[in-house]
Amino acid sequence: MTVLSHVDPTAEVVCTLPIRDAGERLNLFGDLVGDRLEDVSRNGDRLRIRLRRDGDSELETRASAWAIEEKGCCAFLGFEIESEPDRVTVDIIAPEGAGATLEGIEWIARTAGRPG
Repeated sequence: MTVLSHVDPTAEVVCTLPIRDAGERLNLFGDLVGDRLEDVSRNGDRLRIRLRRDGDSELETRASAWAIEEKGCCAFLGFEIESEPDRVTVDIIAPEGAGATLEGIEWIARTAGRPG
């Protein structure tokens, strides 16, 4: 795994994304996950999202860009990426007390990855 950013336990557990930008961010995540979602799993303070490459050679770059954008508004989260020939895995790590954030991201990922 490549660590893009570490959890910041000193940062306030709050998203600072302006509401006017929320729709665009959700669309970006939806485009990233879309029909590539292979699996979403949660283990304590870690949410793992596995995405199939499906021939997308830029998937790791796009996943990294999304994670960097998320860190910009959710400074308390940490992000790691693992790239394999057939998939990209994004781990999102939360500090104590931020489990609801992971639950929300998990719900969005599952919804974005649902057909139809």
